[in-house]
Amino acid sequence: MWSMDPNYKKRVRLSWMKHIVGTAMYKLVVKLNRLKATVRVLNRDRFVEVERKADQAQKNLIDCQKQLQQDPLNLQLINEELEKVKEVQKRNKARFVYPQQKCKCQWLQLEERQILPPDAKIEKKHK
Repeated sequence: MWSMDPNYKKRVRLSWMKHIVGTAMYKLVVKLNRLKATVRVLNRDRFVEVERKADQAQKNLIDCQKQLQQDPLNLQLINEELEKVKEVQKRNKARFVYPQQKCKCQWLQLEERQILPPDAKIEKKHK
């Protein structure tokens, strides 16, 4: 889900590539903690109120389409509608991906705590 952000790869790369002195395990733990903080900031900045933003984008599209019905030959309104359609598609994708990601995280946390029954655990792929 975070990969939907245009700066996601850059943020992850910057977080991961900073030099750390210590053992290999220490370096890994520090990098993962730093990456976790980066993802939390990204989550807070870009994916808060996903539902509201998707609804607002849909409302903006409908308003634009109403204006376009009044003046169907207006090129500016046609281009604006195309941009709003892309925005609605992007917001709706985030709307549906966010709960899936959240559910997946909760499932993995339950599995880590061994609360789930053994037959409900996620099967690991063997190479």
